[in-house]
Amino acid sequence: PLEIGDLIFFNPAILHAAGNNTSTDIFRMVNLLQISSPFGRAMETVNRLKMSLTVYPILLDARLHNKISENEIDNIIAACSESYSFPTNLDLDPPVNGLAPLTQAQIMRKALNEKNSLESLKKELIEQSENQKS
Repeated sequence: PLEIGDLIFFNPAILHAAGNNTSTDIFRMVNLLQISSPFGRAMETVNRLKMSLTVYPILLDARLHNKISENEIDNIIAACSESYSFPTNLDLDPPVNGLAPLTQAQIMRKALNEKNSLESLKKELIEQSENQKS
């Protein structure tokens, strides 16, 4: 329990220093959790383009043969594809029917709905990736 004079800070960034805790008169215990907020981004990166292109043929086949539900497809796309439009270059990647450009997830969903080939999806996702650069 906190006592008078104790402080607790809630910060979206985890800050810590290296070294040993050699204090003998202070008992410290802390759990460091990285929880991404809706307004923040995780600190690590993953190759979502590669993940999306790897899973797409499996998703397309499963969908064509009715082996997967729409909810399962949504979950898989959410797990592997980028669902946030930014950062991007708005001159090359302008918003489409809204305030933001299409996301990888939206492009992948569209490709599945249209039963596009892997090569077609790859071309579109690489073009999107290039357009997002300054």
